[in-house]
Amino acid sequence: MKKALLLSMLLAAALGAQPAETRARAAVKELGEKIRSLLAAELAAGGFEGAVEVCAEKAQAETKRYAAEHGIQIRRVSTKARNPLNRPDEWERARLEEWAAALQANKTPPEFAEHTTESGEYRLLMPIRVQALCLTCHGNDKQIPAGVKKLIRENYPGDAATGYANGDLRGAFSVTLPRP
Repeated sequence: MKKALLLSMLLAAALGAQPAETRARAAVKELGEKIRSLLAAELAAGGFEGAVEVCAEKAQAETKRYAAEHGIQIRRVSTKARNPLNRPDEWERARLEEWAAALQANKTPPEFAEHTTESGEYRLLMPIRVQALCLTCHGNDKQIPAGVKKLIRENYPGDAATGYANGDLRGAFSVTLPRP
């Protein structure tokens, strides 16, 4: 346990020495992989109904743990949020709307948007695109099984995160790094 804590601290110190963009991109990659692995494990063990719980609880807890461990703010955001905690702030919303407009016009949106605030914080927003597997929980009414619909209604009474197609912009990872 002590060895794992020491390695974690060394990794955090090493990441702290990296440029902000590198740190932010690494955070998105690492957290994204962890959330995907949680989903994959639950899909293998309990099917799509279990995946709803992963998104409702485990992904949020893992995101909070990761942020605290690395001393950053990181979250998933969407203009069509399922979880109210994932609603974008003004800066995030503007970037998401720019990306959605670019996709509507058959243009490729930028891979990421970055912004340094007046306070010196570094912000990075990286898109999350819908993949075929996502449609079982985020697709149209015919693609979502009855059991999944029931769990979504129970966990997210104000759900707005359905009706997507493969390749759509689902949202983004948003990272804010404190001023160095």
